[in-house]
Amino acid sequence: MKARQLLIGVVLSLGLLVPTAALAAPDIIDVQSFTEPDGAFSGSKKVEIYTDSNPDNPHPEVGKFTYVYTVTNDGSSPLPIIGVQIQVVDGCPLATIGFDTGVNDPDPPGGAIAGAEVEWNFTTNMIDPGESSSGLYITSACGPSLVPDLIYSIDADGGFFINGLCLGPAVLPMESPGEPIPCTIGFWKNRFDGKQGTTQWFPDGDLTAVLNAATALCSPPFTSSADLLTNLGSSGPRPILIRAKQQLAAFCLNLAAGDLFPINMKCKLFEGNFSVNNACGQNVTVGNALTQIQSDIQSGLPELEHDAHDCADDVNNGITVIESAP
Repeated sequence: MKARQLLIGVVLSLGLLVPTAALAAPDIIDVQSFTEPDGAFSGSKKVEIYTDSNPDNPHPEVGKFTYVYTVTNDGSSPLPIIGVQIQVVDGCPLATIGFDTGVNDPDPPGGAIAGAEVEWNFTTNMIDPGESSSGLYITSACGPSLVPDLIYSIDADGGFFINGLCLGPAVLPMESPGEPIPCTIGFWKNRFDGKQGTTQWFPDGDLTAVLNAATALCSPPFTSSADLLTNLGSSGPRPILIRAKQQLAAFCLNLAAGDLFPINMKCKLFEGNFSVNNACGQNVTVGNALTQIQSDIQSGLPELEHDAHDCADDVNNGITVIESAP
């Protein structure tokens, strides 16, 4: 069960993933834009998240997630960016805070807990318009979920800042699973098609984050986010293998949604949930069911592909899926 297991209680095994560097392949990537309300600066913030089992993890520590943040200031911004803060969630101690040396390094020591935040200051090497920060990293045993962040600047007239949200250490590794509220393939197809009545769920970049995390979780068999979506949207008479992959796509989207947005009231599933009595078996964890589905799909045996389809279908429909061990 992959190193996601650490989080699943959910929480979070999350992952998003589209490699951003030639050799780096994070388990999760999220990129969001921002604009300071007074127009002082605008730009984007990117977070790359690595599990401890990822060979590309730049700061590997056993049992820890690595979060690497990069803040970019648009070339059109009037002011430089001089500070980045990320809120620390109660109960989520941070193992290491630092930065990867680059052009715009924060002031030494590169990260300091200021009250309830991790803060990087750039008073020496300001992030000028058109520049990006070096990689700012945190390692923690806690899995990812949304946490508040703050990006700021200052000039002779005073301070300018923008409050936002980003993925950060927020899910305690021993946290019990949340309530399973999975969504069917029909919902997920409609959501990706932008059908009326679905777009309030996972707005803006949230849907992309869920897709990337699901792809990371379910590779193999999915080779990319486009591959997962192609299988999710399949229709008409199809071999059982394609139907099984379609159900698996929704299964993984539900897990990714639970990891990233565990307080949502729709479309969430956790590896620590239990299938009590359905096609997956009796008293089987959702995490173990996922492992079996992936194995069956890759077996090349139609009878096991049927098993994979039926198990994922039952879980996506919430058939006897409960929060924790019976």
